[in-house]
Parts: sequence; C-alpha cells; structure tokens
Amino acid sequence: MQRTGKRRWIGCGLGLGVVFLGALAVQRGAENAVEERLATLNAELRDFAARPQASRVPWEPVVAGNAVLDYQVIEWALAPRPGWDEEPPAHLAQGSVPRGGGEDALLLRELYRRFHLGEEVAPSAEELRALRRHRGLLERARRALRRERCDWQTDPADFRPHARPHPPAYFAFAGLVVAEARARPVDALPLGTLLAAVGRDLARCDELLGLLAGAGVQRAGYRLLVEAVASGSASDEALAEALGKLEALPPLGLEPAARAERLGQEAILAVGSGRWQRTVRPSTAVFEGARPLRWPAPLLAWEWNCYREAHRDRLQAALAPAPARAEALSSARARLDARWCYLARRILPDFGHCADSLDALATDRARALATLRAAQRREATPPAR
Repeated sequence: MQRTGKRRWIGCGLGLGVVFLGALAVQRGAENAVEERLATLNAELRDFAARPQASRVPWEPVVAGNAVLDYQVIEWALAPRPGWDEEPPAHLAQGSVPRGGGEDALLLRELYRRFHLGEEVAPSAEELRALRRHRGLLERARRALRRERCDWQTDPADFRPHARPHPPAYFAFAGLVVAEARARPVDALPLGTLLAAVGRDLARCDELLGLLAGAGVQRAGYRLLVEAVASGSASDEALAEALGKLEALPPLGLEPAARAERLGQEAILAVGSGRWQRTVRPSTAVFEGARPLRWPAPLLAWEWNCYREAHRDRLQAALAPAPARAEALSSARARLDARWCYLARRILPDFGHCADSLDALATDRARALATLRAAQRREATPPAR
C-alpha cells in the first residue's frame, strides 16, 4: 500500500510538472508571438509613413506649401476638430479667420444632406446669410488646390482626437458650395469641379472617415457638374477645363484606408501589451520601454491573430463584385462568429458600406465624365445647314 501511495504521489507530481512545463511553453510561445507582432507593427507603420502619395496635379498657378493648412482653416471656420479648443494649431489661433461652427455649420450641413439625398435645393434666407459670411472659404479651397502638395501626415497610431480631418466641416463646406451654385448658376460648373477636387484631397488622408467624407463631397460635385451641363450655360472653354481637371483626379480605393484602419486597431492591441515602443515618429511617441504584459500573452496573441485574419477575410469580401458582395460579406461574418474572437467582432468595421459608397461614386464619376465629353462633342460639331 505504501508503494502504491508513493507511486500515485510521484505520478501526480510528474503530471503537474508536465502541465506546468506545457503552460510555460505556451506562455513563452505566446510572448514570442506578441514580440513578433510588435516588431511587424512598427515596420508596417514605418512603411505607411513612407508610402507614396497618389498622383496629384495642382491647379494653375501652382503655389508652394501644403494644402492641408488651407483645409484646416476651412475646418476651423465651419466645424473645428475635437481637441482644438485645448490645442489649436498656431496658424489657426493666430490667423485672421475666426473660430466657427454653431448655427451656420448646421444650416450648411443640412443643405448638403438634402442635396445628397437628391432633393431640390433652394437655399433659405438663413442659408444665404451663412453663405455671405463664409464665401471667403471658397477662395481658400481654390488656394488649397493650387498648392504643390497635400500631405495629411496621417499616423494610424496617433489616438488624439484632433489628429485627423473632421468630416462635418467638409459636409458644411459642400453645403456652402451648393448654396453658391444656386445663388450663381453661371458658376455651377467650376464649383462642381472644385468640390470634386476637394473631395479627392480629403480622401488622401487614407483613413476610412476621410475616404467616406471625400466620396460624399465628390458625389455632390459630380451632381453639380451634370446639372451645370444640362443648363447649357457652360462655354466650350469651361467644359474643356472642367473635363481636364476631372480626368486628372485618380479614383478612390478602399485598400489604403482599410490598411490604415487595421494598423490603428493593431496599435490598440499593442498598447494592451504594455511593452510597445514607438519607432515611427519618436517626437510623438507615447508608449516607450519594455514592461510586463498587461494582458495574458496567450489571449493577446490569439485575439491579434484572429483580428488580422478576420480583417483580411472581410476586406476581400467587400472587394468582391457588387452582385456577389452581400453574400461574401455574410459568409465572412459567419466565419468570424464561428470563432471565439471577442475583440475582432467588436472593432472590425463593415467594409461593405464603404465599398457600396465607392461603387456609387464611380457611377457618378462616369456619368459626369460622359456628360462633359458629350457636351464637348456637341460644341465642336458645326450646325447642320
């Protein structure tokens, strides 16, 4: 009996030792996986910061500088970014344009909303007064489009609320342009071109919010262009100029913004590790030094891997052709739901809405280009005798 008892105790000890060593191996493997993810994230953030910008042809005459500084003035005047009350950029706080927002911005955004929904828009007296107060922003936008570059300096891992463009300001600006086009129908063609170009610049920030806001602003511009051509008030020179500027605008794509979205969410997971060291822009580093993991390493490694796989799966589904997209997205969601992935189900965006918006934008763009080309051909055709 004593020998049997000893053998049992030895067996239990060996079993516990095996379990302990197995758990230690799992922990060590998970920690190594997390370290590899952190190194990969830093490398991807460096690559993102050094990515080539989409082609951009400045309007004539070209002026030096970054167009983003002019766009920030528009934001400051219509809908300042969250956080600018405490930390306004010096060129805005000391500039000549007063801080705006309030009733004028609400009126102009409502005007844009009605126009975006396809309603007939006739600016009210209050909206026309808002137009008169902010008409100078139209020239500010033209100046931005003449700038030699447009660099938003997007950092997906910068979590400050004022680190990215503020879409409500640009919806209000689109309403301002629509009001000007209704007040001065003869200028509707160049104003539509202006909106299309501003929307493209907005999407250059390569983030989902900027992409969706840029697409909405561009669609308003394309509709103004089609209306202006239908009115018959545009000259042959104006048609040629608008067509040239539109053809110079590269189309919008979902992949760059989806990449930035993934890097931003992975940066949140990196923060959860407790040992992330920023190597992209040391001047803005927030998390430095190696410290013990805040989350259990196996859980963090699992969630991180799950998020990357689910992101890739859902993005591929969103990029499917429109007739098959709904079914592909439904299948991607079902595959994610079948796995135990708590964070991925909550932080992964549904790219389907973005893809549908870009499809609608491509249709509007094609229609605007076809309308301009057809109008140009009519102008070039001599009248029949």
